[in-house]
Amino acid sequence: MDYYEAFKYMNEAFADLCSTKDAREGVSAFLEKRRPVWEQT
Repeated sequence: MDYYEAFKYMNEAFADLCSTKDAREGVSAFLEKRRPVWEQT
């Protein structure tokens, strides 16, 4: 995979990770200065 393909892949993977419930919980917990409550998998 060349640089541009890898960069595109990385951006898509990062966007997928940022849209999870745990990602939103982590940001919310940080802003509210509390411990996050993670989903159990």
